[in-house]
Parts: sequence; structure tokens; C-alpha cells
Amino acid sequence: MLPRLIKKICEFYRIKDWFKNLGLCLIAYTTNVFPTFEIAFLNLIQSSLLLAYFFAMNNFFDFKIAKEKNYIASLKMKDKQILLLCTLPLFLILPTLPIKYNNTFLTLIILFIVLSTLYSCPPRFRDHTIIDVLMNCTIFSVLYLQAYFFFNEKLNNRTILFLFITFTYFLFHELLHQLAHFKKDKKSGRITTAIFLGFNQTIATLKNLLLIYILIAFISIFIFQNLNQFFIVMFVFNLLRYNKIRKINRMTNLQYLRDNVYGIYEWGLYLLLNIGY
Repeated sequence: MLPRLIKKICEFYRIKDWFKNLGLCLIAYTTNVFPTFEIAFLNLIQSSLLLAYFFAMNNFFDFKIAKEKNYIASLKMKDKQILLLCTLPLFLILPTLPIKYNNTFLTLIILFIVLSTLYSCPPRFRDHTIIDVLMNCTIFSVLYLQAYFFFNEKLNNRTILFLFITFTYFLFHELLHQLAHFKKDKKSGRITTAIFLGFNQTIATLKNLLLIYILIAFISIFIFQNLNQFFIVMFVFNLLRYNKIRKINRMTNLQYLRDNVYGIYEWGLYLLLNIGY
């Protein structure tokens, strides 16, 4: 009974899809002053609840508006009941806020909720060309920042670097994600940035983005001596991604490619470097 309930919760809140994004929080915890285990664990719970809300709401409106056959379609519940379950994580966050917070952290929490709501709910910015990609990478950048400001008060150079890396990584990854869903999105009538650009032009855009990232990382290795180890990692992994992207054609398994662009290895190295330096 309990394992079945846990499985249903995991499927409804799409925990498998967003669990890896908690790595952004681990990066934030090791960017400056290390928090205590209790403080880090509390924010991990808060971050998990934010992501659960974001992904559940997105799933619900994918089913209602885009007519996607996802887990929501299998539920024999009224829309109001499903929406209540979607927003439940936000109510669960409320009792945790008085334990420890500052104004910047609270502002970022609110910003995450507002952006993820606008992205998922009508008028659904995820269905608006260009805005869809920019809002997606902004949401994950805010997730990183709220974890950082949970126990820090000021930005430092390393925080700004990881904010840049987060934004650029998710900009690339969201475009690749849209490319992987190109046929499905086109069939549903959704006009994503990838649909707007077209298949070949989206690949060209991905290549150009990676070339820009590679150039920035290479130049920064010599300019920012105290951060060059991070730029070396950024340079190497974007070079590896470029090698994969340049081989894409219409026969490529894009779903597999999307999940295998070395993200876990790159962010794992950032985490180790953060801890070691």
C-alpha cells in the first residue's frame, strides 16, 4: 500500500524529472560559506516543493490545453481537486519560511512561484516563441539563487559565474529539449522556439550557442585566474557537446541525446571544485 502511494506521488509530481535539478542547490551551498547540514536540508526540502509545484502545474496544463497523454490523464478526479494537489507543495512551504529567511530569499521564492505559474498556466509563456526558452532558463537560475541567498547575503564572483553557467546551460538544454519534442509539438499546434526556427535552424542555433560558450570560456581562462579551473571545465564540456550536436540529423535519437549531454559530469566536477577550492 505505502510503496504504491509513494509511486503515485512521484509520478504526479514528476520527481524523477526534476530530482537532478537539486544539484543546483548543492552548487549554491558550496559556492561561498558552507551551511550546516540542517540548514542545507531545510532548503533542499523547500527547493523540492518548488520544483514539485512547477512540474505538476506544467503537467496539468499540458494535459488540459495541449491534450498530452501524461499521468494527469489517468486520474479520475475533478480539475479543482487536481489543481489543489498541484498547489499543495506551496502550502507545505509556508510553515518552513519562519524558521530561517531573509528578504532577498523570500523575494526569490515568490519570483520562482510567479515565473513558474506564468510559464505553466494560461496564457502559458511556455507556448510563446523565444519567451519559452528564456523563461525556462530564468526559472532554474532563480532556483539556484534562492538556495544561495538562503544563508548568504551578498553575491561574490563565483556566484555570478555559476549564475551565468546555469542560465547558459539551461538555454542550450531547453532548445535541445524542444528539438527532441519537435514532431510532437508540431502535431499539437504548439509554436515553440524550435518550431518557429525550424529543425535545421534550431540545430544551427545550438551550434552557434556552443561556439559562443566555448569562446567565452577559453578567453575567461586567461582573464579570471582565480576562477580558471571552472572555465576549463566549461570549455571542455561545451566542446564535447558541440561534437555531438554537429552530428545531428533527422535520424538521430534526440530523446537519448537530450539526456546524454554530459550535464551530470560537468555539474559534478563543479561541485567537487567548489568543495576543494
